[in-house]
Amino acid sequence: MFEDDVIELLASLPLGMGEMLLAYIGTYTALSMPVIIEFIIVITLSLGRVDGVLLASGLFTLWCIALEISILLGLTIKNKLKLDPLLSLILLATVVFTPAFYSINSLENPFRAAVLVNPLTHVVLIIRASMGIDEGVSPITSLACLGIAQITLAIALLFKM
Repeated sequence: MFEDDVIELLASLPLGMGEMLLAYIGTYTALSMPVIIEFIIVITLSLGRVDGVLLASGLFTLWCIALEISILLGLTIKNKLKLDPLLSLILLATVVFTPAFYSINSLENPFRAAVLVNPLTHVVLIIRASMGIDEGVSPITSLACLGIAQITLAIALLFKM
């Protein structure tokens, strides 16, 4: 998306901001949906007992948050050379501060509180809850935290646009 040819092409087309955002949303959706569908199929076939509604809500929320963050980053940082190191830092922080590779129950209290602030932690907790893994945080609490995160990101997007 950040190749010089693509940017020049988009700059030369008579597109408004809304049309550009819809194009990016469509592209992001087309690229991410096969992975999400494959994940659902693999989890369902391997475990057999999955709460489909909870799993779908967790994955849909992940899609929404990732979409909102990517659009917000794209509207804020317009230089690819500045964006690349920032994306690396975001990826590192995501791996460290999201309990995808460890249980949240194994964390001490100050670090656990810091990890629970991260919205992606709640996505992981919802996906685990859909598989029957209890992490000590209710799925309702996680969904409420994700709702607050989505509203906050939506307000930030409205102010940025």
